Amino acid sequence: MRVCVAVSGGKDSIALLHYMVHNGPGYGIKVSAINCDHGIRGEASRQDSEFVRSFCQAAHVPLLFFAHDGTFASEEEARLWRRDCYLEAAREHTLEDGTRWVPADAIATGHHMSDNAETVIFNIARGSGLSGACGITDGEITGPDRTSIKLIRPLIEATRREIDEYIRQFGLPYVTDNTNLMDYYTRNKIRLYVIPELERAVPNAQRSLFRFSRIVKETEDYFENIIRRDGLVSKVYGGLLIKPVEEEAIFSRCCLKVFSYYKIKDYTSLHIKSLFKLMHGANGKRFRFLRLVAFKEERGIAVCEAGRISPYGEAPLAEVTDGVFVGEPFSLNPVPQDAVQTICAGDMSLGASFCPGKKTLFLDADKIPAGAVVRFKKDGDVFERFGGNTKKLGDYFTDIKLPQRLRERVPMLCSGSKVLAVGGIEIAESLKITPDSRNVLAISCVDYLQS
Repeated sequence: MRVCVAVSGGKDSIALLHYMVHNGPGYGIKVSAINCDHGIRGEASRQDSEFVRSFCQAAHVPLLFFAHDGTFASEEEARLWRRDCYLEAAREHTLEDGTRWVPADAIATGHHMSDNAETVIFNIARGSGLSGACGITDGEITGPDRTSIKLIRPLIEATRREIDEYIRQFGLPYVTDNTNLMDYYTRNKIRLYVIPELERAVPNAQRSLFRFSRIVKETEDYFENIIRRDGLVSKVYGGLLIKPVEEEAIFSRCCLKVFSYYKIKDYTSLHIKSLFKLMHGANGKRFRFLRLVAFKEERGIAVCEAGRISPYGEAPLAEVTDGVFVGEPFSLNPVPQDAVQTICAGDMSLGASFCPGKKTLFLDADKIPAGAVVRFKKDGDVFERFGGNTKKLGDYFTDIKLPQRLRERVPMLCSGSKVLAVGGIEIAESLKITPDSRNVLAISCVDYLQS
């Protein structure tokens, strides 16, 4: 196993790297290091990174180094940059000195028991749910290209005092980040004032908080297994679906998974209660909150990004090329004349050959009025159903039970207010093909009724 130690130069990371170098081989672990210079502290950051370079060189530890050349707009942006650096440790490439970097299996960080106590106290004080009381745990990060790497915390059961003793015992050099001593950061206040007072009032409080956080983690894992086992949260077209859940405790954890997926952090318990109320409301009801919108559907609650719900505009049919139309898959393909008879006989299996995985509709292109466009739903639209009567488009969507979250994002072929084809669902009676049809088009897109 290859473990890459995240090293800042401080006591915790230096102690961890030293321990891994001297004890890792006995467990079949090959050790490397990574240093991420955020540049936030200017010259001091650069000097810390130089210290790490020298320490790793003396210890014969391969080092992967990153330096950010700008400024971060937020802590979240800095975190994402560091995440990308960690993911690089999982990829094979060449280092600055021309040597080959062998992919690591895990990133080891120097988080310890005192860090865990700070995190638990901080999250509880902010009013987090039980998930916030889990503290610092092992995990995994995954990049957009599916590259992933494990995060492990070998020192999580060691206190800051024990790490200080380890540094003293081996005479290890280290650097000090002076910002850790400034009390205008909330976490620093907890570290400098709250925890020492808590330890004086309740001896071994940090160990007790650690045991508490692990009990909470077991509880959260239990609920997570229920959600995964029963498929309570799943992807649907345009968002995530929470299946009907009667137990509010389980439902709230489903909501947390959805918030995490959309990277929503400023939610409150009131948002979860509103969603739980929506779960028991009538189909078609919706709830807009933060930058999301939730729809009550027959299958549960679908949660989507609010920005994806509004109409996108339109394009003349002649300008719609095979591929993508304004963010939605909408493929147009001519049908060979020798296939028309097969389609007229009711054999629709040809659809898969035009766009695998999508639903294909066939229509007579010669019957399409001049000036037809591809667009989304508008007020006043009407649709002449295939083999049926003409209805307002909204009434038609209600009849076929099309979820509300999809009604404004289904691409349609239209002429004025007349809908000629509803992508992935149905064509109008006026465009149906016959054995005499000479110019047949295949329109392929998502099967919205199954999404």
